[in-house]
Amino acid sequence: MELCNDELFLRIGEAAAFLGVTPVTLREWANTRTVPCYRDEDGVRWFYCSDLAILRMAIERGLKPAKD
Repeated sequence: MELCNDELFLRIGEAAAFLGVTPVTLREWANTRTVPCYRDEDGVRWFYCSDLAILRMAIERGLKPAKD
C-alpha cells in the first residue's frame, strides 16, 4: 500500500494498513505520543505521511517504537 505517495495525511485505518499494524496498535502509539497525529474538530485522528514513512522504514528493519 503506497497511499502516502499522493496524500499528506492519512486516517487511522489507512495509516495502520500502510504500517502493517492494526488500528488498535496505532491508536495506542498515538495515545502514548509514540506516533504524532493531528486531531480535527470532530476528534478524528490524522497521521502525517512523512512520520508514517519514517516509522514504516524502522518497522521494516525490525525496530519497534519505544514505550515511555
